[in-house]
Amino acid sequence: MVTKLNGIATPFGALTMELKISDDGRSAKLRVEPLSDSSCKNIIVHLNGWTKDVGEKVIKLNPRKHNEFTIPIKL
Repeated sequence: MVTKLNGIATPFGALTMELKISDDGRSAKLRVEPLSDSSCKNIIVHLNGWTKDVGEKVIKLNPRKHNEFTIPIKL
């Protein structure tokens, strides 16, 4: 399964992101493209409720860089 947003308007510029669930359903790969407005300091992804109970419950992404992150999913 894949969920995509392509160029969705935000106060910080167009948001392009993709969340792709692995074939076995045990992880998801999140990809977020850079935002154009330099005033955005972080992109925050909340993980509560759908990830395994390991590590942080929040991911902070750099809005000026291409971000890719693999997230373990709680089954």
